[in-house]
Amino acid sequence: MKPLEPPRRTLQSDDQVADFIRKKLEGIADPRRLPAASPLHMAFRREGLACEQKRFRGIYQQVIEDWLVRSEEGVHV
Repeated sequence: MKPLEPPRRTLQSDDQVADFIRKKLEGIADPRRLPAASPLHMAFRREGLACEQKRFRGIYQQVIEDWLVRSEEGVHV
């Protein structure tokens, strides 16, 4: 039996990862409704994109912090 090949995913830059996360946050006005990093990372990978989990979480945290600041200012991303 032939071993399964790992899925081929395209490595993304930090900016590309941040853009993906921002797009997923569009239209969310309530911080309690923000998606967690893990489900977003799984969705990212399902789209054939690659980013190490620890790196993804760090970028996610930066994007969320920016989102929260903008939300407090009344500017929704």
